[in-house]
Amino acid sequence: MASTELVTAVTREGKFNKNAARRVRVAGKIPAVIYGAKEPSIAIELDPKQILRILHSDSGHNTIFDVDVKGSARVKAMIVDWQYEPIKGSLLHIDLKRIAMDKAMVVEVPIQLEGIPVGVKNEGGLLEQVGAPEEVYARPQSSFVAEFVGAANRLAGRVAEARDPGRYVVAIDGVGVFPMAGPEGIGPGDPVVGVVRPEDLRIADRAAEGAVPAEVVDVAFLGAQRTVRLRSARLGELVATTPAGVAVPSPGTEAAVSWEPSAAWVVPASPAAEA
Repeated sequence: MASTELVTAVTREGKFNKNAARRVRVAGKIPAVIYGAKEPSIAIELDPKQILRILHSDSGHNTIFDVDVKGSARVKAMIVDWQYEPIKGSLLHIDLKRIAMDKAMVVEVPIQLEGIPVGVKNEGGLLEQVGAPEEVYARPQSSFVAEFVGAANRLAGRVAEARDPGRYVVAIDGVGVFPMAGPEGIGPGDPVVGVVRPEDLRIADRAAEGAVPAEVVDVAFLGAQRTVRLRSARLGELVATTPAGVAVPSPGTEAAVSWEPSAAWVVPASPAAEA
């Protein structure tokens, strides 16, 4: 399917609020966003039948397929997030990520163990699987792992100080200095990326102390949560998720973002990011 599936899309115009998303679904499409590969994010609408065909294929959401957005160049993409309506089971929203075919990438592959090892059966041993998805998500060991195991906000900077093993003080470009945890072996002056997951990125008033100014670009209503995309002159494109009951600014509104120091995880910057 990766070589044959072509998903056609049309850009969405106007307001990106709950009513606008509902109108898209009533017309038989689903609202979506495509982002990544150092290109701006684009709000689009898709045919849900094409997306369901991909999700139900053997490779599922790991499928790489072509996306043809009217008025833009055709690109390779993957499904990185999707939301179903809990009662009817219909798709509500899709996040697509552009794929650079010449860059390394990571996908999650389920591993099912079969049989009983000899050491367990005959000698009372214990078999344990390590590296659970939750651990990889919370504490990735590299920049591209952080980006492909779930959405991630990437904050470029350098290590100002290395304290205890796995504890650092990181200077984020144009923002400030923050304590962060990360894998051992990173030294002072090394280029790094601070990873903040969308659920840990807080949207605040622009005047909030310590917050970084950002503009709200898109708000997607996804049942129990909302996905908010923002653009910051200092940090670039950002994404935050909030519970549906929490008020968020409308697209086009000036806001700000912040995060708790404990919510950021630092990893070495890739050579491409450093360049």
